Amino acid sequence: MKKYKKDIVIIAILLLAVLGTYFVFFLMSYKEARYVQIYKGDTLIETYSLNKNGAYDIKIDNNFNRIIIKKGTVYMDKADCPDKLCVKQGKISKSGESIICLPHKVVVKISAEERENDE
Repeated sequence: MKKYKKDIVIIAILLLAVLGTYFVFFLMSYKEARYVQIYKGDTLIETYSLNKNGAYDIKIDNNFNRIIIKKGTVYMDKADCPDKLCVKQGKISKSGESIICLPHKVVVKISAEERENDE
């Protein structure tokens, strides 16, 4: 029975070490999401605050997408692309997450840092 207790203690210590390492890396890489950036290909088109609720139309090259920013989240509400996968993707709220409309080459990305428009 003592042998099993030692095994359990060793497994618990290893598990705590792995979880501790995960949380350290998570905290080091965490940045507060503050901006919604709209890209057409690699070009930054517009930047919005994630803290300001609103509906924003994206009209590029006769294509239409609408994003909704609400309570610190953003989602694609409407699009005139054929598959509407960008609309079905749902809400995003963390830095680094994105919504992509491939037919329109539009990327909606959440960022912790504000960038100037590339235009």
